[in-house]
Amino acid sequence: MLKGRFKSMDNTNLVLISSTDAEIQIPLFSIGEIELETPEPPAKAASATEKSNVPSRSVSSDKPATSPTNKVTTQKQTKSKPLTQSTGNDKKELKTGRFGFGYGTSYGGLGVNWTTRGKVVKLSVGAGYFPASLIAAELIGEEDLLEDEFLFNVGLKINLDKNHKLYLHGQYGHFGVQAYQYTEYSQGNVSYVESEQTRLTGITVLSGLDLPIGESFGVNLAIGVSKNFTEAYYIDIDYWLAADFGFIIRF
Repeated sequence: MLKGRFKSMDNTNLVLISSTDAEIQIPLFSIGEIELETPEPPAKAASATEKSNVPSRSVSSDKPATSPTNKVTTQKQTKSKPLTQSTGNDKKELKTGRFGFGYGTSYGGLGVNWTTRGKVVKLSVGAGYFPASLIAAELIGEEDLLEDEFLFNVGLKINLDKNHKLYLHGQYGHFGVQAYQYTEYSQGNVSYVESEQTRLTGITVLSGLDLPIGESFGVNLAIGVSKNFTEAYYIDIDYWLAADFGFIIRF
């Protein structure tokens, strides 16, 4: 039979225990057609033909037709090479989106977190399962005091470097649960009433790091603090430690 008050958090699980009742507070160029005008045979070519004994038609049909055409072909080949190289470089895009699974405040306990693509600011959504009863059983030996909960959060991530590794994460949502169990005295006998349980809700700010593994995977680490907005029964602790650990898919 438990007599005491305590508070637990999903990722760091701080516990306070004292006297009577119990309370427990995560990326062609615009390829335009190159118009090449075939130059007319120069005037000097005609004068040179008049001096020779060969008819002018045979001379004018050989040199003017062959020479400009060769020049045009050379120009096209020279310009096409850099276009191909630059197009190849433009295909490489930085993977700025994240889909992760792990445990922590951003994952809603044991769950997932999805972050949109973006250059600086990105939207994030997290949801997960918080095994509160298991944590309570391990910490204080009272499995029935707490019930498991589903936790949710939504927030914004601000990228801090060009490789999208370092970030600041601000979010609003759940980061734990609290429960209050009180006693009633009836004719000298002590009877326990069902505990009242609510989810801890507030703002969390984290500083995080996404460590890449290859081109598409990585590990997520973060640490920060949560500000509690949920009214407590007895325990009045406004700030709690927040943390994340997970594996991510980069897209």
